[in-house]
This record gives sequence, C-alpha cells and structure tokens, in this order.
Amino acid sequence: MKSLADNFDSSMCVATRLGKLNRVFAKYYTRSFKELGLTPTQASILFLVHDHGPLQQSELGKRHHLERSTVTRDLVRLVERGYIEKASYPVSPMLGMTEEGKTFLMEKVAPAWKQAQTAALDHLGMEGEEALNRLTLEILTE
Repeated sequence: MKSLADNFDSSMCVATRLGKLNRVFAKYYTRSFKELGLTPTQASILFLVHDHGPLQQSELGKRHHLERSTVTRDLVRLVERGYIEKASYPVSPMLGMTEEGKTFLMEKVAPAWKQAQTAALDHLGMEGEEALNRLTLEILTE
C-alpha cells in the first residue's frame, strides 16, 4: 500500500513553487530598498498611503493581503522615521504621509522601486509579465 509520501511530488506543490518564485523576484526589491533602510513591504505601505491616504490601518492589510502584525510592525518603523503620521479620528486613527515621507518616497523610494521593477520585468520577459498580469486579475479581484 502506498503512503501519502509516495504520491507527493514537492516540485509540483503550488505553495512551494509560488514561494520559490516569490524569493527569486523579492530579491530585486529587497536589494533596492536595503540601502534606504526599508523592506519591500514598508515601501509598498508608503506607496499605498501616498496614493490612497488618509486611510485606516486595517485597509493596508486588506489591500496588500498582509497580516495585522506585519502592518503594525512596519507602521511603527515608518512612523518613527517620520514618513507616516497617525491622525486621530472619531472611529479609528487615519494614516497619512508627512512632507518628509512624500519627499523620501519621490526622491529615493520611487527610483529604487523603478530599478527593481525593471530588473524583475526583464527577468520575467513579456510572456511572463502577461501571464502574471492575467493571474493577478483573475485571482486578486475575486
């Protein structure tokens, strides 16, 4: 009788393959943001708050499919560095960009992101980018 392990092929596991792909492509962004003292998630939060703020902390997690603890940890660092501010509102605090945060985003983070994005897209190629766009639309808009 065959065991479950006999039928398991880790090379075909969706989670394993997606994890490997994430690690390959995340390196581009990690390298670009490292010299700025940011993680890719922190950079994403800066872009999101800039583009959609002011917004609630819970909205960050929903928009980026992030755990609450990740958002909290990264926000603490961004607030401490003076890039994001929490303003009190009757229901819950709202997050917005500081002037220092806007300048940092436009002058430092955006160019670093563009460099990483170019490298990642070059690695993907046109067909890979089209497949990624299709999957993203199909899966993340459900």
